[in-house]
Amino acid sequence: MKREIGSEFWNGCTLLNSKGIADYLPAGFDVQMTLCGRTALEIIIEDAQMTGRAKRVYMPSYCCHTMIHPFIKHGIEITFYDVSATENGFRLDFDNNNSADMVLLMDYFGFVSAQTEQIAHDQRQRDKILIYDATHSIFCKDRDYSDYDYVFASLRKYLPVNAGFCAKQTAWYDFPKLQPFEQYVSLREQGFTEKAAYVAGDSVQKETFLTAFSTAESMLETAYTHYAADAASLRLLETVDVENLRAARQRNARRLIAGVNQPEKPWLRTIPQTVSENDCPLFVPLALEPAVRDRFRSHMIATGVYLPIHWPVSNEHPDKRSSLYQTEISCICDQRYHDDDMDYIIHQMGSFVYDDGSVF
Repeated sequence: MKREIGSEFWNGCTLLNSKGIADYLPAGFDVQMTLCGRTALEIIIEDAQMTGRAKRVYMPSYCCHTMIHPFIKHGIEITFYDVSATENGFRLDFDNNNSADMVLLMDYFGFVSAQTEQIAHDQRQRDKILIYDATHSIFCKDRDYSDYDYVFASLRKYLPVNAGFCAKQTAWYDFPKLQPFEQYVSLREQGFTEKAAYVAGDSVQKETFLTAFSTAESMLETAYTHYAADAASLRLLETVDVENLRAARQRNARRLIAGVNQPEKPWLRTIPQTVSENDCPLFVPLALEPAVRDRFRSHMIATGVYLPIHWPVSNEHPDKRSSLYQTEISCICDQRYHDDDMDYIIHQMGSFVYDDGSVF
């Protein structure tokens, strides 16, 4: 097996059982499966516009451009609230007296925030249309979605699937008929299969599955409207062992946090520094100096560790945006990996050399 940590998932990389994700979907909501998160969000926007009062949205300045684009596409005026990092996690600079009709909230990287819950409760009293992006937190325990009108998520961040969901607390006004996106799904399935063979040590060229994944992602940039999750993805979601997935991510995140946050290295810190029993880490985010981050990422890639940056800045992002876009980098902690993989990541971090000759 090749030592490579990160990047896209592959077939067979997660344990299965007979339960699946049902217990983690919003209870009592009308849940519909979609191709991806942005498909789900667009359906929510279309449904909210049927009320006649979904004209302005208040959303986080720190987010993926795929969350912004559907609002722009549907002529929604956007105001952003700032998001910053502290040693206890992420802080929202949220104006409770905002004038928006809709509010979009999320928790970051699978670490649930009491601040988000309080904001949602307050905004519910002000009769806002509340949307929750559960992509980062879908497998966190004991979630209460009762303050939200809508919940959506992409499940591609956790598993080798082509699926997301949108959920509404009441009945949908006129839920659209969803169509298959066969070309996209075929490319993704090719990538999942070829990467599984590559990781197993078979004679598969890495470029073949990288090309399949990147081509599929390019297609989704402009074509995501009213597409359905495919049958293979739905079967996996019905049988994935979520408890094993959660336990592995918690264990890996705790090991990373302990290994990174050393007293003799005060310049290197994870953003959240604890993992609760209810958390299910998507990644463990770090904040590095902008001048250091790109060199650090290149160093880790050279050792076979692929650390993503959340998120690349796009034309959709606001001019005044969170400083996290220049400082954040994400450590891999998912269910594909074990203690020795986390120790390898920590060791390779320790071999990074600053311009002045000091090391992590």
